[in-house]
Amino acid sequence: MQLRKWLVIPSTVIVFGLVFALYWIFGYLDHRKGIQLFREGWSTDRWRESVPYLCRSLERPRFIVSDADRRYVVWALGRAGEPQALEFLIKELKHKDVGVRLAAVEALGYFRWPIAVEPLTVALEDKNVSVRCDAAWALGQIKDRRAVRSLLAALKDNDSSVRYSAAAALGQMQDTSAVKFLIEILKDEDSHVRAGAAQALGQIQDANSVKPLCDALKDDNQNVRFEAAQALGRFKDLAAVPFLIEAVRDKDSHVRQGAAKALGMIKSAKATEPLVEALKDVDPQVRLDAAEALGQIKDTRAVEPLIVALNHADSRLRLHAAKALGQIKDTKAVEPLIAALKDDNQSVQFEAAEALMDMGKTGEPRVVEFWIGALKDEHWATRIEAAETLGKINDKRTVEPLIAALQDENWRVQFRAAKTLINKGKIEEARLAEFWMRALMDDNPVVQRHAEEDLVNVGKRGSVSVAELLVSALKDEKPRVRERAAVVLEKIGTPIVLPLIAALDDPDAQARKGAASALGKIKDKRAAGPLITALKDPNSAVRSEAAEALSGVKAIEAVEPLIAAIKDTEADVRYKAAQALGSIKDNRAVVPLIALLKDENSSVRWFTTWALGQIRDERAIEPLKAALHDENPGVRKSVSAALRQIYQHRNKRSRKQ
Repeated sequence: MQLRKWLVIPSTVIVFGLVFALYWIFGYLDHRKGIQLFREGWSTDRWRESVPYLCRSLERPRFIVSDADRRYVVWALGRAGEPQALEFLIKELKHKDVGVRLAAVEALGYFRWPIAVEPLTVALEDKNVSVRCDAAWALGQIKDRRAVRSLLAALKDNDSSVRYSAAAALGQMQDTSAVKFLIEILKDEDSHVRAGAAQALGQIQDANSVKPLCDALKDDNQNVRFEAAQALGRFKDLAAVPFLIEAVRDKDSHVRQGAAKALGMIKSAKATEPLVEALKDVDPQVRLDAAEALGQIKDTRAVEPLIVALNHADSRLRLHAAKALGQIKDTKAVEPLIAALKDDNQSVQFEAAEALMDMGKTGEPRVVEFWIGALKDEHWATRIEAAETLGKINDKRTVEPLIAALQDENWRVQFRAAKTLINKGKIEEARLAEFWMRALMDDNPVVQRHAEEDLVNVGKRGSVSVAELLVSALKDEKPRVRERAAVVLEKIGTPIVLPLIAALDDPDAQARKGAASALGKIKDKRAAGPLITALKDPNSAVRSEAAEALSGVKAIEAVEPLIAAIKDTEADVRYKAAQALGSIKDNRAVVPLIALLKDENSSVRWFTTWALGQIRDERAIEPLKAALHDENPGVRKSVSAALRQIYQHRNKRSRKQ
């Protein structure tokens, strides 16, 4: 008895151990599967499948999912961005491991869901500085005004990095209630915080901030002065100009750059002379920013100094000077800019050419020659720009080079040149229709699509050459040529109807057939008469397409000719004529169609029953009942559908009476 008692204890331990082991194994495997799915998901687009596994991982104890793994899981859920993970991530904000809390805060910042605002405001009081900083950042990402009060409190945090993060978040939220508090921390003991406050005030743009920001231009830290200058530029307040003029002479080059940019944004002529001086600054970036600002201000007093800058050793300054002169548009700059077309730097050349274009000098021969030459540049993007720019120049010398560009090795250049030639009205002269037809047969589907779009657009304008080529393509010996031409003709629609009608008399049967098919898809009533005539075409394929086309046109005058066509010797013509009669739904066709129920061809019988079902005349009921014994199962099924339609129509009519 005593032995049994001792044996029970080990067996219980063994069972418990096995259960525990199985729990650990299954939990760990489930956790690893989630991580694997996420890692593979970015390349296979199946990462969403990992989310349920990852969420379960966060519910597992530490002996299955380590803190390091938990940090990765939280990070992954943040990148996945699935709403079902939110509640799990919020719970992790209270995890004892700092790394996990940091990952959770960052993940919630990426989510940007308002539901996370309250938990994140609690995280602003976390004992760890990094968590508090990231919580402020995350709230700035969400931009929910409920967080403002907590962020304002964080401006008084003992740690300067938290204060900076809170200021940055308030700037992103652009809440004016934060302005007076941000003005206060412009005097914070930490320069990083002061710079953050200046940046935030620039984002909020409240008028009360201008004076404090002007004062901040005298801060002893260069980063604060730079951010204050940038912020004042966003305000565009003239009251800041004198302070920024002083700042453009600051001892720090970074501050001078910010001040020059700000003066350009404000666009006050009072800044012209100081900015002209800045063109000679020792710092190259200050010179560039000054030239750009002078272009924005557009004061003619800057023209001469900018012309001088066109000859500076720094090609970047020459480029900025050319651009600024184009913005100012003073005629004194024309010759210097024309001279700059031969600059050793290609970027300067193009900027000078564009400046001359902006000044309206499109007819200047040297400008025209420059852009014609650019059509042969080694870079295809430059050739595209040249083709586009030549479209703005009304000069007959541009036409031949653009026509030559249709043979460019790059299809983008070809189509840009073609578009320019369209705008110049040179469709026929440039034989663009032939160019598009060649492109329509290209192996590159993108080229095909562009060619199709251009053909449709020009065809809708009534281009004769496009119409002629497309109709001619209907008789091409290659099926793909005929098919693509037919698609384009259909998309052009009404404007192409008359050329297609004329093509019904073409000596080539393929052309007549293609024209009939396209007319049926366009469905223009003007085609009814010519298509009726085509029902007597010597070629059966043409008669068949004409009958099918009349099904689309649905002209009442086609009923009698179609009744005659259901007696055609060719089955294709008979069944398409029956189909057309069903589409038109004229009762005159009922008796002839009933006779056709005994046609030797099953396709003809099928379309005949379909047509009778469309017309819904009760005279067809008994003949259709007899056809329920047709040898072809498809015909029998069509007969049942036709009878159902006729009965439903009769019942509906009875209810109305």
